[in-house]
Amino acid sequence: MKNLFLFRAKPKLETEGKEAWLRTCLQKNESNLIRYVKSLVHNLETSKEIVQDSFMKLWEQDHEKLKGFETQWLFTTSRNSAYDFLRKKKRQA
Repeated sequence: MKNLFLFRAKPKLETEGKEAWLRTCLQKNESNLIRYVKSLVHNLETSKEIVQDSFMKLWEQDHEKLKGFETQWLFTTSRNSAYDFLRKKKRQA
């Protein structure tokens, strides 16, 4: 029974570490990402949504594999999402 308890506790500890990692990435990169995306889409609210989606995608990634490359990953993902938004907007016009 003791091993079962340790097995259940481990994912919580991993999630707590991942939350701290994501919070650090958010504090470090959010304002620069919003400013960058706004320069591409020229709309603050849309920029915030795109950046929020990028952080949601980051949460789904394995944070151990991305350590040290979070900023680059976020900027690339945000840029690609901004371009997708602009392409979609152009098709609708």
